[in-house]
Amino acid sequence: METLQGLLICTLAIVGIFYVWQAYRALLQHRQKVVRERVAYMLWMAANRHE
Repeated sequence: METLQGLLICTLAIVGIFYVWQAYRALLQHRQKVVRERVAYMLWMAANRHE
């Protein structure tokens, strides 16, 4: 019975680490997307200003 509990704890720890990592990766991707959108908007505004 102890082996099964240990296995369950290890499995839950791995799953928890995986979900935290996925959430962190999604946050980084979102930040990069926002930066790309802001840079694109800034360049678009600069290009339209000199017409």
